[in-house]
Amino acid sequence: MMQRSAIAMVIFLVAAGGAAAGFLDRSSEDARPTVHPDLPATSNDLRLARAQNSPMLAADPRDPRFVALAVRLDAPDFGCGLQVSGDGGRTFVPTNPVPKLPPRAEKCYAPEIAFDRDGNLYYLFLGLRGRGNNPMGVFLTKSSDRGVTFSKPIRLLGPGNYQVRMAIDTSIGANGRIHLVWLRTTGDAPTGGLPPPPNPIVTAYSDDGGQTLSEPVEITDRDRPYSVAPGVALGSDHSVHVVYYDLEDDARDYQGLEGPTWAGTWSLVATSSFDGGETFEPAVTIDDDLEPPERVLLIYTMPPPVVAASPDGRVHAAWHDARNGDWDVFVSTSADSGRSWAAPERINDDEIGNGKHQYLPRISTAPEGRVDVVFLDRRRDSNNVRNDTFYTFSSDGGRTFARNERLTSETSDSRSGQHYLVPSAGDRADFGSRIALISLREEAVAAWTDTRNALLAPYQDVYGAKITDLPSGMTTRSPWVLPAALVLLLAGGAIMTVVIHARSRRNKNAVELAAVLAALLVGCTGPESPSSRPRLEAPLPPPAAFVDVAMKEYTFGYREPIPDGRVIFHVRNTGREEHEFVLVALPKDAPRFGRTADTPQIVSTVFHVTARAPGEERRFAVDLAPGRYGMLCFVREGDVSHVDKGMRSEFTVKSTGDDASP
Repeated sequence: MMQRSAIAMVIFLVAAGGAAAGFLDRSSEDARPTVHPDLPATSNDLRLARAQNSPMLAADPRDPRFVALAVRLDAPDFGCGLQVSGDGGRTFVPTNPVPKLPPRAEKCYAPEIAFDRDGNLYYLFLGLRGRGNNPMGVFLTKSSDRGVTFSKPIRLLGPGNYQVRMAIDTSIGANGRIHLVWLRTTGDAPTGGLPPPPNPIVTAYSDDGGQTLSEPVEITDRDRPYSVAPGVALGSDHSVHVVYYDLEDDARDYQGLEGPTWAGTWSLVATSSFDGGETFEPAVTIDDDLEPPERVLLIYTMPPPVVAASPDGRVHAAWHDARNGDWDVFVSTSADSGRSWAAPERINDDEIGNGKHQYLPRISTAPEGRVDVVFLDRRRDSNNVRNDTFYTFSSDGGRTFARNERLTSETSDSRSGQHYLVPSAGDRADFGSRIALISLREEAVAAWTDTRNALLAPYQDVYGAKITDLPSGMTTRSPWVLPAALVLLLAGGAIMTVVIHARSRRNKNAVELAAVLAALLVGCTGPESPSSRPRLEAPLPPPAAFVDVAMKEYTFGYREPIPDGRVIFHVRNTGREEHEFVLVALPKDAPRFGRTADTPQIVSTVFHVTARAPGEERRFAVDLAPGRYGMLCFVREGDVSHVDKGMRSEFTVKSTGDDASP
């Protein structure tokens, strides 16, 4: 018995030691993540002609299966939207956070989202009014039932406030402290620009869900009059980190004046609070050698630098600029909670100075320290116009980053989007102010503006993808890792010794001691997991339905019934010829059509997949209401189209009840 016990102990220690050594020595280069197929996160309905961009993601800290996605709408009119997911961000369904606008507000715009510690979802937005779409207030609404209903919006700020950011410190108070950071103007804004300074960046917080705000604190220096575009992140020790651009002498972009790209430089600046947002440290410069990539299209919605804080006190900032001739993405890391910053590292791994643009990064940190970054990338387009989305990560605190991974299965034309008649915009399309990213323990979820479906400008969608098989946290030999590993090994060995002794002696007290040691071991591994707290009683949103459609000569193959609500179609050409897929809505009184009947009058095209070669595919999403629909292929062979050869099919969508979507 004792010999078997000794052998068991050796096996345990060797296995545990090997696991610890693997944890300590694993590096970014060792891991190759799994990129799952990119899927539409918003409805791709061509009838609505929406320009949906600037996505923001947030995950419920108590149940990461519930993920929210906020989007900004630039067309056919300004607006804001919200999608929710019950499957960890794989699929989304729509919900309406602002069914009724606040008094005097004519439009909802520029949303922000965040969760408190109890899983309540907060949705912040600007209210716009008048022909100039001027901000008349900043409002906050909340959902406690996973996006099914929202409270009456509370007005947090009045007119003249721009670039409002929100973050919630879930470790303060009953539900969390809501931090706001924004640019406060001191005069009327001209068309396409900000009024002359001072227009300080300020911050305030609320401990009562937005009912009241603390006295705003100015965090920009008076000697930085052209400070804009704040980004905010919260540290684990109640720290608040804000980064922003100092445009230095660039009044041209600040006020939206005519002229070429500014020939000077900008600075990236950071300031931090270590008392929960009461006061802020003097600003420090992260980098003062930023070369503007192009004119700021609209200073109101200028893409901000992005910032994220790691559990070990590191802070990471990301941005893009043109110092290498084309646009590159850079990351700088502070190892001392934002007090000083390392030299920036270029993280896109294409050839330097190749004339291809990388831009609009988003950075996020996992609970155990991994640093994730996504960005838009044109390396695959010889004309430097079409975007892909790429991802990379660091498992050594931001010192090095892994090989860039492409997330998109198809490219997007960056010229599709809303165009503005202001001097700074030129003839460029607004592709949004951000892309989105959330980091979980061993996976990440990204979302971005996408125009693969744009037949005409300004059409834009939001697509997303999950990345899994990621390292869970830091892999560097930081001072606490080795002692912690040794403690775990010793504690595990003690438990096994007691268990072996208990089994050999049938000692009840020893069994109880083993249970106590195991409880202590679990307690030493960290605080209570958010997922261990009671969850909301509201059900998770249903996943979107999937429908596979096979196109071949001369039929559409699919399974019925097709449900109502959010449906993701996966259309594949399995034939030998080119085929297209046109989804149409049919009139109620139209005669049914088959292989020989005339095609009825088509009221509207819901979606159009242009001609696909054999083996090609496309995924898109639509929100189907009950009714009649048809699939058609109009590809022509001489004077005859495929629809004339019988390539058409009709299906009926029936209501599945109120539980189809929130």
